[in-house]
Amino acid sequence: FTRQQAPLGLGHAVWCARDIVGDEPFAVVLPDELVLNSPGCLKQMADESMVRNLAAQADAIWPQEAGLFGRYGLSGELRVLDAGCGRSYLSLVLAWCAQARWGLQLEVVGVDRNPAVIEECRRRAELAELAHVMTFAAGHLDELTPAPGQFDVVLALHACDRATCDALALAVRAEATLVAV
Repeated sequence: FTRQQAPLGLGHAVWCARDIVGDEPFAVVLPDELVLNSPGCLKQMADESMVRNLAAQADAIWPQEAGLFGRYGLSGELRVLDAGCGRSYLSLVLAWCAQARWGLQLEVVGVDRNPAVIEECRRRAELAELAHVMTFAAGHLDELTPAPGQFDVVLALHACDRATCDALALAVRAEATLVAV
């Protein structure tokens, strides 16, 4: 919470909060309306935006990626491991594209060490109507022991340092055909 010391406009009010907000998402709430609801209206707006943006992200990012599966001989029902999935941004778009655009059968398993993040991933998959093809588990990547051939694709978006090494080691153990880190 911060206050604007002089009435210099809404943009100035946002500027006044820059040190508090940093790089995190934020909302400007004006005091002329008060809405009490559970979940809150900002949460509902964020959820709706996430679901609507899947199609826009697919249109902008994925047309050139669809051919990767054919190029590497991937077909049939594909199993994807999202190693260190975080909030599952990449795997949500991938699962949505596979289902809605490419006609592929895809199963995504997301793993992250943070149980709270995993719960959020599950909630987001439900919102996007993708929970039937996406599962999530809390755990450390170096503790996973995939069987050879268990995953066709291993993804690790924004992995760094040890996480990258762990994701690559998982891909080798799983004998994944496609690895993207």
